[in-house]
Amino acid sequence: MYPVSGGTLLRLTPGSSKPVWSLQERELKCTPSVFGNTVLVLGNPYGRAILYGVDRRTGKVESEVVCARSVGLDAGITASPHRLLARTSILKGTLVTSAFARGRLRLAGWTGTEFVVACDAAVYKNGILACLQDRSWVWLKEDPAPVLAAREWTPDLFSAVVPPTVLGDVVYFGGWAADAETGEILWRLPVELSRFGAVPADRMVIVVDAGGGLRAFRARVGG
Repeated sequence: MYPVSGGTLLRLTPGSSKPVWSLQERELKCTPSVFGNTVLVLGNPYGRAILYGVDRRTGKVESEVVCARSVGLDAGITASPHRLLARTSILKGTLVTSAFARGRLRLAGWTGTEFVVACDAAVYKNGILACLQDRSWVWLKEDPAPVLAAREWTPDLFSAVVPPTVLGDVVYFGGWAADAETGEILWRLPVELSRFGAVPADRMVIVVDAGGGLRAFRARVGG
């Protein structure tokens, strides 16, 4: 396990109260993302947003990439084998400025581009599903990124923008289930969701409704 506590990244082994290693004094701000032998985590030392690549076995920092913005409390990382989306700061409580890096996950030599995303992203088939500027769902797998859905096409899909959840070839954009390849809407869950996305369970998805209650639905039919 690789939790962040009090700005420190820890490697913990279940059943042991002593960390295997800890990474301190980096003002770490988000939940890490693990890829191979690298732990990716965002920090904010000296007011700069830095993406750290940490060797998961030794806890040593292998590389650092400076992002364009300061790290907010809601910062997060979505990593796939060929893409990285690092959320770095909250704007007006809803929009998040993100650094997007291309190339294999060797931090040295990455290039970045600025995007504005409305929520956390999801990995699907070596690409990243993200909602850009609260106006379009895109699949960041190539340039230009395919647009799966846009507000002018399906405005109801953007009534509550929450992190997407991929289950097989189906993606939940909030309460909407869609084909992950085409964006075709398959069904809609009969509840209004809170700001959290759907959580996959055994042949079910679990959601938190607007009133804070837990609901479970069959994943393939939405009933």
